[in-house]
Amino acid sequence: MKLSRVIILVSTAIFSQAAFSQQGSLNIRSVDFGNFAYPWSSDLGDAKKSFTLRDGQRPATRNQRGLIDEMGVFFQSVKYGDVTGDGIEEAIVSLSIQTGGSATPGLIYIYTFQKNSHKLLWLRSTGDRAEGGLRDVYAQNGQLVVELNSSVGSRGDCCPARFTRTSYEWRRGRFRQKRKAIVHVTVS
Repeated sequence: MKLSRVIILVSTAIFSQAAFSQQGSLNIRSVDFGNFAYPWSSDLGDAKKSFTLRDGQRPATRNQRGLIDEMGVFFQSVKYGDVTGDGIEEAIVSLSIQTGGSATPGLIYIYTFQKNSHKLLWLRSTGDRAEGGLRDVYAQNGQLVVELNSSVGSRGDCCPARFTRTSYEWRRGRFRQKRKAIVHVTVS
């Protein structure tokens, strides 16, 4: 076989394999959550409306007096893990909100990947720092675990002394609290 024909055959095999592996690799990790359209939570905005992050942010808009007219939203993190118990990873997305005051509430989104597209499973807003602010959210043993700061025993909004850890189980198409929230004391 001539060298040029061998090179063509090898190149074709390599490029075909690369194209095939890219098509088969679509999953929740292929979604760019920093450049993404999200629905608003009904307690923070109009649930029928959405907002779009570009480069991980949607800056607040201000009125003529310089006051925040529409809240800003900023990408915090995305974690991956099985929270539905089906052995497939979901995305756990955390966003923070710029309210115009000192409060810093947040939003938690859980997305799965079905039929080559993302699907929202859960949306929850969180409180402000020691008043129910997000401490952590993660997958554990096929369940969703949410840790929220508590104002009990805190030294102001900046310094929560306790937090609650709540586990949720995916049953009948939704997350259900597995057991009562457990209160933990933080070590400072």
